[in-house]
Amino acid sequence: MAGRLGLYRDQVDDESVHRAATAGVSTARILDVVAECAFATLVGMVDNLAGRGPLDELLRPRAWAGASRVP
Repeated sequence: MAGRLGLYRDQVDDESVHRAATAGVSTARILDVVAECAFATLVGMVDNLAGRGPLDELLRPRAWAGASRVP
């Protein structure tokens, strides 16, 4: 479900949510995953609008090589 949420944003089908719930994922945890994905999307949008802020030391080795500016 989280993978579909990341790929398709708001177009996660009911079956994906049902499979997660059937596998024992609680409703609260499902909502946590949705909130985290929404937050990550918002952070990415703000970063793009702000002209890309510097990456934390932990993330620098994982920086996308095609980024307009990699600190």
